[in-house]
Amino acid sequence: MADAAAARDEGLGAVEALVEATLAVVEWDAELRIARWSGQAPAVFGWSAEEALGRRTDALGLLEPGVAAALSDRVHGLAPQEPPLVTRQAVRTRTGGRRSCEWHSSPVRGEDGRTRAVLSLIVELAESDVVETTLRRADRRRDEFLATLAHELRNPLAPMRNALEIMRLAGRDSGAAERARELIERQLAQMVRLIDDLLDVSRISLGRLELRRSRVELGSVVAGAVEASRPAIEASGHQLSISLPRDPVFLDGDPARLAQALSGLLGNASRYMEAGGRIRLSAESLDGEVVVRVRDEGVGIAAEMLPHVFSMFTEGSHFGQRSDNGLGIGLMLVRQLLELHGGRISAQSEGPGRGSEFVITLPTVPAPVDAGAGPPPRRPARSSPRRILVVDDNCDAATSLATMLRMMGHETHTAYDGASALAEAARNQPDVVLLDIGMPGMSGYEVASRIRASSWGQHVSLIALTGWGQEEDVRRSQEAGFDRHLVKPVHPEMLAGVLAVLDRA
Repeated sequence: MADAAAARDEGLGAVEALVEATLAVVEWDAELRIARWSGQAPAVFGWSAEEALGRRTDALGLLEPGVAAALSDRVHGLAPQEPPLVTRQAVRTRTGGRRSCEWHSSPVRGEDGRTRAVLSLIVELAESDVVETTLRRADRRRDEFLATLAHELRNPLAPMRNALEIMRLAGRDSGAAERARELIERQLAQMVRLIDDLLDVSRISLGRLELRRSRVELGSVVAGAVEASRPAIEASGHQLSISLPRDPVFLDGDPARLAQALSGLLGNASRYMEAGGRIRLSAESLDGEVVVRVRDEGVGIAAEMLPHVFSMFTEGSHFGQRSDNGLGIGLMLVRQLLELHGGRISAQSEGPGRGSEFVITLPTVPAPVDAGAGPPPRRPARSSPRRILVVDDNCDAATSLATMLRMMGHETHTAYDGASALAEAARNQPDVVLLDIGMPGMSGYEVASRIRASSWGQHVSLIALTGWGQEEDVRRSQEAGFDRHLVKPVHPEMLAGVLAVLDRA
């Protein structure tokens, strides 16, 4: 046995001698304790052999605990004939810096053939290698994202097309037509949420997302999130339990955005869990903060993925076996929305198949004096009949909107380009013009400016109804003379509300 150990050490020594000029040589056991620290290890990491030997890799900050354990597990699973496992890991040095390294890891086996340690030969990557690797990874993630985006946008189109055909064939079967209509509404809402998430990520990245802050009660935020998530939860047969503090908890934030963040977590729990699972939402107040936990019984998260779950495009490919779980921007958007409110979020999991828990912490504010008085009951918005001109180069969009407005009691006219819009507006002198911006030839901005310049156009209410919704687009529409800027697709209730406000203007 002593001869075998000596031979093994001699072999390892030969390997060290071969690579010592360029490589760090690190051997670490199943407990992640370092048993060999040589080659360029002191130069690369800043720790001497005396300081490193016997200490855990995560205690040195060499690797995160989850990453080190996952790497060790993968190496232990290598068969005797398999080549070393090659990974690229960023490591921390003694001074707190970070270096990108390539790890070549092999199992160290005893006489019984069992793996008892890991031997890693570590090469520090040159800056050009790091840049090349980063660019290659970015290209791959971009291609994966575009493919996933196309997939996600096509998904709702198939049932919508089927539903339209059902409505055409339904004849007098009003039940079938109604079910088809409900299906279209659900799939359309899914597409709108997808596009809104993409726009929100862009706005946050550019610092252009506006929060409409107010004092809001946690219970109302939870109610809004549950209402938005309930269809998906019920469709999967999941059970949702909610436990909130007995006394009201108040936050300073945008109610819609806070509900959006919490709804994102509930939707995430629903997606990554088999039918009939349980989701638990709980909250407790602690010293000026509220801690909200969302726990599921789903696929869980591998230890090496926990540090990355809030990164872009992680969701669909790393949680579990399922690959049809969206764009992978959901959790990143949740984190960004919470950080805008001074909050933070973390993920916990005992591993694949063991479920996940997401923990939100938000600052609280004192309760208002009149906290017991609830908001006045909401009444549906109504507006008096109006003469409305709908302008859109998409004929179906213009015609369908005009039809809906007629059914709401308004007189409507349509135009499909800028020149026709000016002629129609001069002829009928509408009360309201719903005007698309991105039209060929004459844009909506120019049409609005010309209407405002006419003698009859001073008192017309101009509403931009467009797919362009960035801050710059809103600014330009205001400069062109628009009164409101609405982003497609606008909900009928929102449009009715805007028309009702115009009555009081």
